[in-house]
Amino acid sequence: VPTAITVNLGADLTACGSTVLNAGNPGLLYNWSTTATTSAITVSSSGIYFVKVSNVNVCEGYDTINVVITGVNPLVEGFELTAFPPAGWTINNPDNVITWSRTTAAYKGGIASMYMNNHSYSAVGQKDEIVSPGLCDLVGASLTFQVAYQLYTNPASGPNYSDTLKVQMSTDGGSTWTTIYNKYGASGSTQLTTATPAYSTSPFIPTTTQWRKETVALPNATQMLVKF
Repeated sequence: VPTAITVNLGADLTACGSTVLNAGNPGLLYNWSTTATTSAITVSSSGIYFVKVSNVNVCEGYDTINVVITGVNPLVEGFELTAFPPAGWTINNPDNVITWSRTTAAYKGGIASMYMNNHSYSAVGQKDEIVSPGLCDLVGASLTFQVAYQLYTNPASGPNYSDTLKVQMSTDGGSTWTTIYNKYGASGSTQLTTATPAYSTSPFIPTTTQWRKETVALPNATQMLVKF
């Protein structure tokens, strides 16, 4: 769905002045000479569309217009709905034990978030993945998310226990993956931690101030999957 489209009118219709653009949304008024820009028309892709332009005091006519998408609505997921995973998302849980879940006990905004209950998950080396719906026609896009985390033990002591949050992308439908974000708490590192103190043996339920916003640039791509 475009956030803006450019409408290029035929020369025979530019004299209509104040006109009605009727492309499934009748009654939308714009002033134009040779170009009109609007955010109110919904189309699924760039292309040629047949529209009617009219002004009862001046002229009326039909013409084809070239619709050029200049922006798309972002994919936003706050895990607010009770259904989990959300429609279009998939979970990979190889050991069929604890995996990504929805919780209303912690959130940065809204009423919910998704989390891994690693406090109760003692298996070593397990990987649990949640994969986004397919993204299309990415140009200059970025991924932004909020993360909250606290270690279970002091990362400078031994033994210590830690987790890794990795974000990967695929432009070939999931055949291969490229890591675009990787933070962890092993070997003395607190790079993933967002809380003070950095570690606690109590279950971590973050407050709204114990989150950190992360932004990762995405490469231009005709299609992409993103997984956490």
